[in-house]
Amino acid sequence: MTQYRSPESVISEMRYIKENYWNTRKEYDFSASSNIDSKSKLIIKDNTLVYFVDDVFTIKKERVKKILRMMINQDLGMHWKCEARTDHLDEEICN
Repeated sequence: MTQYRSPESVISEMRYIKENYWNTRKEYDFSASSNIDSKSKLIIKDNTLVYFVDDVFTIKKERVKKILRMMINQDLGMHWKCEARTDHLDEEICN
């Protein structure tokens, strides 16, 4: 039987990560290691995001909707992505 963390637990962990580790202003200069001419720069801005690596993340739709609503209502402002089974997606979750 699959055990699911509560939406409150997921949001609590996201808030902890944001308060202690989140920094979207990082830039990485890869110019020296890239195959570009010496006048150019290869600057990559940090693409910090939360990645839910869980192929059953969207199976319990009410749970996932609550997590998403809490992310919005608490104004977390964290980009995220997840693995999902297409047979458990709907328009509401995808928007």
